[in-house]
Amino acid sequence: MPNCSSPLSVALVFWVVGELNVHQSVCAARQYALSAPAAWDLVAVHRGEGRGAVSRAVQEAAAPCAVRLLLASELQARITPLAPTPRAPQYRAQEAGVVRLKLITWALVEYDRVLIVDTDVYLHAPPFGPIGCAALQYTEDVERIAGVSACGSAFNSGFLLFRPSLDVARLLLKLAAVKLRGVCEMTQTDQTVLNVFFGNHWLRLEGVAQAVHYTAPRQGEAGRAGNYTQPLVHFVGQRKPFAWFKACARRGGAEAGPRVA
Repeated sequence: MPNCSSPLSVALVFWVVGELNVHQSVCAARQYALSAPAAWDLVAVHRGEGRGAVSRAVQEAAAPCAVRLLLASELQARITPLAPTPRAPQYRAQEAGVVRLKLITWALVEYDRVLIVDTDVYLHAPPFGPIGCAALQYTEDVERIAGVSACGSAFNSGFLLFRPSLDVARLLLKLAAVKLRGVCEMTQTDQTVLNVFFGNHWLRLEGVAQAVHYTAPRQGEAGRAGNYTQPLVHFVGQRKPFAWFKACARRGGAEAGPRVA
């Protein structure tokens, strides 16, 4: 058991995936810098697209907080023997690389704990309060994880706390190459892989997040804040409030979050 009187090193990790994700990532960097505990490190993992421009945009958004930018290849190099990128037909185009990007964060073994948070989110309020002693102690075991509910007994992969492990990283990448039955999703993604691997060995973090489907304003209708019931609003599904993310990245956020159903 970790001694909660002695702070553990924690990294809040998010991703930059291609040009379409840049606005989300910049907006996320700004939101996380404003709300995460000061002792945590902010880490952005990316695949190298537009490295200089992305680095500047993310760093400027998080200022005066620093963001550690890591190339995915740097994490992949730690996992030996290196597992092949999953190319099974169950993944949509580009999905296999995104799945791998999330799973290789288990290689961040320089940290005691890693909290991965997706970028398709709006922080209505700081959501990190439940990351307390109980969650840190529970995740001392590398085969256990803490997160928020998706459906039934499964967890959502958009907000997860765990202890990094190279052995677990290898096992996850190996499992990702297998065709699995989707867990709370129509097609297989990292959420299915992680739920199959960890099973019921997860701690439910209450009062953190709500999963919502984005509803775009009708023509001529101004966007308005949704009925937010949790600090973190996670936009699940294919539709995202891209215009809001873009405005957030350019202007530093908005008074109200995106409209939700």
